[in-house]
Amino acid sequence: MPVQVRVAAYIELGLAALGFILLAFNLLSTDWNAYIADSVGPYEHNGAQLEVTPEGAVATAVVGLVLVSAGVLLNAVFAVGLLRGANWARIWITVLFGLSVIAQFVSARDPVSVVTGLLELVAVILLWLPPSNQFFRSVKQDRAIHRSRRLV
Repeated sequence: MPVQVRVAAYIELGLAALGFILLAFNLLSTDWNAYIADSVGPYEHNGAQLEVTPEGAVATAVVGLVLVSAGVLLNAVFAVGLLRGANWARIWITVLFGLSVIAQFVSARDPVSVVTGLLELVAVILLWLPPSNQFFRSVKQDRAIHRSRRLV
């Protein structure tokens, strides 16, 4: 395995660990009563009057936590996939990086998201360098040879 793929996988594992730590910190440090109190109430959107209930505010928070947890878990799964030579993991990391770049244009940028975005960029670049391409091709060929030798 080339060092480029190994470093990219470790970056992905590190980002997953960082995501888990940040998720835990946010869960423990958020004043949930204040969150609900600030979120509940009437809002106007495009001329329509909307009412956010306490249940709606809690549901929104839960959905957000589930999505963040899924992202952290996917980062770890993709990192393990890279270490096993799975080209699909490389492709998905690249696609999700592209989507995160697009998302940066519509959301506020904080220092943590900028640093994690730069680390992700480094990982994506490393995954598409010639030694990485050769590694993923050789793994694919080795697996095809192995499958062809199996007894049916």
